[in-house]
Amino acid sequence: MKETDLTHWQGVPRPSRSVIPGRYVRLEALQPSHIDDLYAAVSGPEQEQLFQYMFQAAPASRREFTSWAHQCISAPEALYYAVVDQDSGRAEGWQALMRIDTKNGSIELGNVMRGPLLAKTRGATEAFFLSAATVFDLGYRRLEWKCDARNLPSQRG
Repeated sequence: MKETDLTHWQGVPRPSRSVIPGRYVRLEALQPSHIDDLYAAVSGPEQEQLFQYMFQAAPASRREFTSWAHQCISAPEALYYAVVDQDSGRAEGWQALMRIDTKNGSIELGNVMRGPLLAKTRGATEAFFLSAATVFDLGYRRLEWKCDARNLPSQRG
């Protein structure tokens, strides 16, 4: 493998809030219009299981979820995207670009949530790919994704 010369490295731009289109899903910067869909996607009988590896607890109410979503929308340190199904137009999950280090070209894909209609589908895989392609197209040198050691389904892929 050829070693890359970084003597002229200038850093990379921060990802934008533009829509990232795919074949099965599109990534849209999280906004208030996504809240109803996302709450519906994650507030069913599987709610506790969905949130077991997340930093935030499962929301006890729509009001609590709405408050959390507004914090994500305005978070200066991360960029949250709703994962919107192309056919239905509904937001079925979310993911964030976080720990954004434009100076060193490093970024993390995290806070990944897939509602039951999105989990384990081509759309879920594509959502991950769309983020990866976007950050590498911007010139980032490193994309990090971390998995909780207890999350065996995600470790299996």
